Amino acid sequence: LHVILLDVRYFKQGHGGPDAELLGDAQWKWLESQIENSQAPLRFIVSGIQALHEDQKYEKWANFPKERERLLELIADKANGQTIVLSGDRHISEFAQLPLPGSEQVVYEFTSSSLTHSWTTFPGEPNRHRIGEVYSNNSFGTAEIDWTARSLQLAIRGEDGSIHDTLDIGF
Repeated sequence: LHVILLDVRYFKQGHGGPDAELLGDAQWKWLESQIENSQAPLRFIVSGIQALHEDQKYEKWANFPKERERLLELIADKANGQTIVLSGDRHISEFAQLPLPGSEQVVYEFTSSSLTHSWTTFPGEPNRHRIGEVYSNNSFGTAEIDWTARSLQLAIRGEDGSIHDTLDIGF
């Protein structure tokens, strides 16, 4: 398992748009090295904002189109194994997937947020990459890895630990 934690605040330049940046040169070089040299069959990339979602109006990688494209191309071209993006900061929980053009890879995203502050009046929003339904009550996420079966189960869990949705991914 390879866990990569990204800082999408410190190096951020601008608030979105075609030339806005999220990671900065030093972090990009580090990230490229991490992905290119990883031999792990399963990789979690942790981002404070959603990477796959394009349709919501809040902060997301899609507001930084060059950065998002660079991230997805890096995964498509250099990543071995399965990549899962773990994100939050939405006060909802959901799963998403994106087949990468020109690659056999599919990237999944698990947005898990939040155990103490949820968006209980969530009005709904489109997400062309969503799998299943949005859960908008207090929640947390879990990941269970079965190394023998080479499978990962992501789960959206309510405050009491009950499972509201799961996503099973082979790797």
